[in-house]
Amino acid sequence: YYISKDYSLKAQGTFLQFLIFFERIGNADRIYNIKSLKLSTGSEPQKGRFQMISGEGVIQGFRFNPDFKVDRGF
Repeated sequence: YYISKDYSLKAQGTFLQFLIFFERIGNADRIYNIKSLKLSTGSEPQKGRFQMISGEGVIQGFRFNPDFKVDRGF
């Protein structure tokens, strides 16, 4: 029924920024699945109030396949 595509993600930001990003993915019109996610603290010294973290992952996106036909065996 669906066509899937994997998207590699590599980002750096605060934990709150990652939460906002994943909340927006959750509210999207399409179906998204987080296949893998790795969050780690950065090795650089902290410059501001919020600690920066690095994230790597794979997000799988799905969209409806209008050409899909169900084989009913007739």
